[in-house]
Parts: sequence; structure tokens; C-alpha cells
Amino acid sequence: MNQFITTLIFSLLMLTCSCQNLTEVTTVVKPQSSEDSGKLMELKTTLEQRAKKMNFRKTTIEIDDPKSTLTLTTEVDLETQTGLSRYRSMFKSNTLELWETYRVNDPEISEALLAMPEIDRFLDFRQFELGYLPLEMLGFCDDESLLQAIADSLSIKLSNIPNLKLMWTYEMDRLYGGEKGYQLFLINTTGLSEAKVNDTHITEATAEPDSYSMEPQILFSMNKEGAKIWRELTREAANNENRSIAIVINDKVYSVPRVMSEISGGKCAISGAFSLIKADEIATAISLGRLPFPIEILEEKILKD
Repeated sequence: MNQFITTLIFSLLMLTCSCQNLTEVTTVVKPQSSEDSGKLMELKTTLEQRAKKMNFRKTTIEIDDPKSTLTLTTEVDLETQTGLSRYRSMFKSNTLELWETYRVNDPEISEALLAMPEIDRFLDFRQFELGYLPLEMLGFCDDESLLQAIADSLSIKLSNIPNLKLMWTYEMDRLYGGEKGYQLFLINTTGLSEAKVNDTHITEATAEPDSYSMEPQILFSMNKEGAKIWRELTREAANNENRSIAIVINDKVYSVPRVMSEISGGKCAISGAFSLIKADEIATAISLGRLPFPIEILEEKILKD
């Protein structure tokens, strides 16, 4: 009964974000590359599916072949906090990847780190030993402007470690001791350019309340192929000292859950200190997936009353 009430409240809160007063918005786009100009019909199909999935009614899409442009017009609730940003998300390409991870105490990682004289300024190994920091985290930084430079520098110094890729979290989080910063994680690509389980395997993504904490979480389901790979991946992780899997969206780490046992059924969840709005944004991004090719937005018009 409590779970039913929680879900009902969550659903009612989501409905408060639904459209009431609608305004017509038009966006004109074109392929970034001229090589994709002949694929506008494929883009139209994708955007039609997205508009339907996001419940944008009265959507029209027109293709101008001579100009190699596509024009989409629909009605948007501009009075809600997320109305316009939700509409604009239709034109974004999103990737979801579930990556294996390294740990700072893996022999090849720890040896390389200890050989770096400046690493003490970035890492406190005692915090790992005491369990205050996840073993898959290389370090943290509270200055967003330095993130790329730090990752690039460390990637060069750790370039002898096979299949290592460094990825930051999407936002700052509070760490042990009250410090707050972006966290840098050790991703093991296993030699792949794309994760074994990714957005092409996702059939559905929703924002729902956790049955215990009642905090918003993102649940997603996989197709048959994805479920099979996910089961094998989690079995290997569980049997390898309960390794963690990094859940990465658009090259940013959102969650790094430790795998305690094999997961069957093609289900996965992202939990964290998400607001209701943020959880819905993440679920929408996962659900929409990728565009067929990169596009450029030429114009956006909002019809004024």
C-alpha cells in the first residue's frame, strides 16, 4: 500500500509538469555534414517518434530538399520550468554506456600512480584504505575549468595502462569530510570504442520513486540482446571481487554501483540525489537515445500571442 501511495504521489507531481497553456514553437535544422543531406527522411522519422514519445501533439515536420533543411513545429508549454528545455531535448543526441572499471589498488594502476610524485596533491590513499572513497575513483576537483586539463594530463601519464579511459561525474558531489567536487573515475574499455551495453539496447526509461527511500530514480529496460550481455557483464563483475559498473550518459558518469550478483531480466537503475525534474530529464535523454546523424540548429521561433 505504501509503495502504491508513493507511486501515486510521484505520478501526480509529474503531472504538474504537463502542458497547460501551449505556445507554438518552430525549429529549423540541417545536417552538420553535407554527406548526410540525403538522410533527412530518416531524421524526420526519428523526430516524429520522439515527439510522440514525449507527448508533443499537433507536430508537423517538413523537409526542404533544395536547402537540405528540416522544419519542426509543435506546441510547447512555456509556463512550466522545463517546458522549453524539454522541447529542445528532442534535437539532442544522447548516448548511454555501461562500462567496466579499474580500481586504484589494481597492481598496474597503483604502481603507475605511486610513480607520479605529484599524485599526493590529487589523491589521499588513506581515504581509500579506510573505505571513505570508492576504489574506482581516481580523484576529485572542485574547479570545473580544470577538469579537461587534469584528465588530459593524467591520461598521458597513465597511457601505458591498457584500455584506461578517465571520465568525470556530471556534477559536483559531497565527499567524505564535507568536501565537494567532481569525481574522476577509472573506466576499463576492454579495448572497445563503445560499451558492450549501450543506448541501442534500451527499450524504455522512466523516472520512478525508489520503493525504500522514496527518492527519484531512473529505471531502464533492455532488449533481448542487451539483457543477455548485461547478465554476462554483471556475472563477471560479481565474480571479480564485486567490481563496479559505471553508468555513463553523454561521456559523464552518473552512477558507479557495485555489482553484488548477476542481474538477469535486462533491468538497471540509476539512483542518486536527483530532484524530480532531473530524474525525468535523465530518463528522457536515455529514452530518446541518439539521432541518426549530427545536426545543426539554424533557427528557433516562438510564436507570440
